[in-house]
Amino acid sequence: MNQNIDLDTTLATLGRDFQSIPTDEAIALVEAWALQFNQTSLGEDLRQLEEAIHNDGKTDRALSDILLSLSANTAAASSEVGDDEVTAAKIQDIAMLLSEAGNALK
Repeated sequence: MNQNIDLDTTLATLGRDFQSIPTDEAIALVEAWALQFNQTSLGEDLRQLEEAIHNDGKTDRALSDILLSLSANTAAASSEVGDDEVTAAKIQDIAMLLSEAGNALK
């Protein structure tokens, strides 16, 4: 799997109006990342996000909390990519977009 394509797709998706992302597209993206980060705190956040997307009854506050936790764990993961500055920057951008979406739902 080409990590940069996944990062680029994720950035493009999150760069749109967050609430306009089709549910099936959001779930597919979350599931793809959850598989890569199984057994990590990032994977747990992704599973919670997937559950929240499936459950339309989740409050904006609950979804906000999940997105903000996911943002923090994503930002932390950017330091684990070694010397690949391009990938680290893309991961930081994803963390920022997740944070913006989480804060918008507060």
